[in-house]
Amino acid sequence: MIKEIYLAGGCFWGTEHFLKRIHGVVSTQTGFANGNTENPTYKEVYTDTTGYAETVQVCYDPQELSLAFLIEMFFKAIDPLSLNRQGEDSGTRYRTGVYYKDEADRAVAEYIFDGERRKYDGELAVELLPLKNWYPAEEYHQDYLDKNPDGYCHLPAALFELSRGAKCPMRKVRDFLETNGISYDIYFHPPLYTIEEALAYWKDIDAVHCKNIFMRNHKGNRHYLVSFECHKQLDIHGLEHMLHQGKLSFASAERMDRCLGLRPGSVSPFGLINDIDLKDAKASELFENGHRVRLYLDQDVLDAERVSFHPCDNTASVVISGEGLRRFLSIWGGETISLQVQRQEC
Repeated sequence: MIKEIYLAGGCFWGTEHFLKRIHGVVSTQTGFANGNTENPTYKEVYTDTTGYAETVQVCYDPQELSLAFLIEMFFKAIDPLSLNRQGEDSGTRYRTGVYYKDEADRAVAEYIFDGERRKYDGELAVELLPLKNWYPAEEYHQDYLDKNPDGYCHLPAALFELSRGAKCPMRKVRDFLETNGISYDIYFHPPLYTIEEALAYWKDIDAVHCKNIFMRNHKGNRHYLVSFECHKQLDIHGLEHMLHQGKLSFASAERMDRCLGLRPGSVSPFGLINDIDLKDAKASELFENGHRVRLYLDQDVLDAERVSFHPCDNTASVVISGEGLRRFLSIWGGETISLQVQRQEC
C-alpha cells in the first residue's frame, strides 16, 4: 500500500527535486497546504494572505522507504531553526512543516523531531500538524527543475547528490542479505519502542526475538553490541567485570549512528553491515581485528533455529535462520562472544 506525507521545506521547486530522488519515493507533486481559501493559485499564495505553505506531496512505498528515514532526509534539506525563511526566500508561504493524514504517522514524526531538537540550542521552527487541506500547484511548477535545469533553487547541488538513490537502513539490510544469499522473512508493523509493545506483534512469529543494547566503555574508545533473548535481563555489572574496561554506559545517538548507522530505538546486529571496511575510522576506536564493534550474543540466540531482529528500523522485524545468522556474522568478520544470559519474565 502506497502512503503519503506532505513536506514543506521552503521553495517547493528544490524541495520536490530533493525528495523525488530518494529510493522508495513513488511520486511527488508540488502544491499548497494548510491554508484558509479554496483552490488557491500560486499568485494568491505569493501574497502571504492565504495562509498556505508551499508543500510537496510525497507518495512512498513503506516496504522500501520508512517514514522515519524520509523525515530525517527532509531535515537535511532545511534550516529547522529558521522561521518563515529558507535560503533567500522569506514569507509565511516558505515556512517549514510536516503535515500528516494518518494519525499513526505523528508518533514517527515526533520521534525524529525529538532527535533533531537534541542537535540544537534553539527551538525548532518546523510545524508538525495534521493536513487540513492541500491543493496542487499549476502544471509549470511540477518537476520544475527537470524542465528548467538552470532554474532558481535555494538548495545546493550537493544535496541532490545526497538524496540520489538514498536508501533507508531497512532497504540496505535487505539488499545486504539478498546479495549474500541469506534468506529472510520480513514482517511490517507500527513503530515499536519497547519490548512490551513488540511482544504483541511478535507472538505469532516463530522465532527467538531479541533485546539489543549498544554500549561504550568509560574512555569512549570501545563499543559493544549486546543481543539477547527478549525475556531475559542483562547483568551489566557482570559484563563490566568480564571486559575489564571500567564502567559501561549506553552509547549516544551520535555514536550509534557513526558506528552502526542506527538511530535509538532501532538497535540491531544488522547494523554491523556498517562495521565493514572502515577506511575512515579512528585507529584508536578499532579492535585488533579492524572492527569498531564487538558483539556479545546470548547463547540461546546463537542456538536458535530462527532469530528475529529489527532491520535497523523499528517498523519491521526480519527473521533469518540460525545458519543465516552464522553466515551473516562470518561475512561481517568481527569478534562474536557468546554469553549466558539468565531468563526473566518481562
